Amino acid sequence: MTQQYWFKKKKYGYGWRPGTSQGWIALVAYILLIVGLGWYVLQGTSDMIMRVTIYFVGSSLLTTGFIWLCWKKGEPLR
Repeated sequence: MTQQYWFKKKKYGYGWRPGTSQGWIALVAYILLIVGLGWYVLQGTSDMIMRVTIYFVGSSLLTTGFIWLCWKKGEPLR
């Protein structure tokens, strides 16, 4: 059985691009989660340092998770 990669490696440069509908769904979900996190932070406390910290930590975790997903479900990079 051949493994179908969700993300194809880029022809030039380093990284991936969506290659299947699952890859596109994952990318759209990531974007919606980042936007939702921003909306949530704007609705929260009036303490600016806390807002920035929550957004930085949350977006870092989401980005790390998305890169991990690309690494696991994408073509191997050379």
